[in-house]
Amino acid sequence: MGVHRTRTFMNGNSLAVRLPKSAGLSAGTEVEMTVEGSVVTLRPVRLTPAQLMELLDTLPSPDSVQERLPVDIPEREGL
Repeated sequence: MGVHRTRTFMNGNSLAVRLPKSAGLSAGTEVEMTVEGSVVTLRPVRLTPAQLMELLDTLPSPDSVQERLPVDIPEREGL
C-alpha cells in the first residue's frame, strides 16, 4: 500500500480521516483502534467463533436437501 498523506477533518463532533481504497477496508467494517504515543493503528475486528456461528444461522436454509445414492468404496489391501 505504501505511504499516503491525508488530513484529519471534523465529522459532526468527531475527528475523522479518509482511508484510501487500497487500505482494503469497506464501508461499515468494524475496526479496533490502538493508540501508542503518536502511532495510531487500525485493525479490522476479528469475529469470535460464536459470532461466526450466529452469522451462519442468519443464512437462508434450503427447502429440501437432495439425497445422494450410496457410494461403494472398495476395500484396500496392505494398509
